[in-house]
Amino acid sequence: TCTTLGVPFDHGATWLHQAHENPLAAHVAEHIDHDTVRERHLHLGDRFATPEEFQDYWRAHGAFEDALAAAPLTPDRPVTEAAPRGGRWDATIAHWLGSQINGAELERISLEDYVRTDLDGPNLLPREGVGGLVSRLAEGLDIRLHHPVRHLRWDGPGVVAEGEFGTLRAARAIVTVSTGVLAGGGLRFTPELPPATRDAIAGLPMGLLTKFAFRLRRDVGVAPFHSARRAVTAVAPQPMSWVFRPFDAPQVFGFVGGARA
Repeated sequence: TCTTLGVPFDHGATWLHQAHENPLAAHVAEHIDHDTVRERHLHLGDRFATPEEFQDYWRAHGAFEDALAAAPLTPDRPVTEAAPRGGRWDATIAHWLGSQINGAELERISLEDYVRTDLDGPNLLPREGVGGLVSRLAEGLDIRLHHPVRHLRWDGPGVVAEGEFGTLRAARAIVTVSTGVLAGGGLRFTPELPPATRDAIAGLPMGLLTKFAFRLRRDVGVAPFHSARRAVTAVAPQPMSWVFRPFDAPQVFGFVGGARA
């Protein structure tokens, strides 16, 4: 989390998803359930959707997700092979659930993985930011930043982490490095990881999601937590999505995902 916009802003993680089961949720001092308080609007390219059109969109959204949940998971296949298509809103829903939510187009996502790992709400937005929450929980702990581990020896006993900082011996190591770094060889292992683990790393590439934020210097006439999406059109085949004025702050942030990111 940074405060260059005058208020907390997370460069990455934004919400605590599935908050009823998320252990971090118990440590959040002040938050809102984003799904219950925000206004939502859908822009159609030259105007906003009417309330009736938006209700129709959400009915289609529910039918889209119901179709995925009801589809056989074997043999596994891309999500698009089980998804509705051809309806007025189907392309917009597919873009939202794929590129914007999962960081990859639905044709690149496993149906089985999508169904088995789909997250529910509540989706909590902490006032201090997710980064601020993590920093607060880390107070008093011996954490060394800017000490990248380049090599991990786990041929025992214990493990040895090596980097420009020197070496560190421990009984165990928890590796949270991204699959992108692991697949790119950013962290070497001795002995090498088992073939099944290396195959899993190669088969789980990182999604792409870029987050933007702007400081609002005037009143834009929208309520706090106002959410705006844009429908997929020929002119805007990969639109962004936006959230305005979180906690009444003079800020708007948005996301672009998948191939466009």
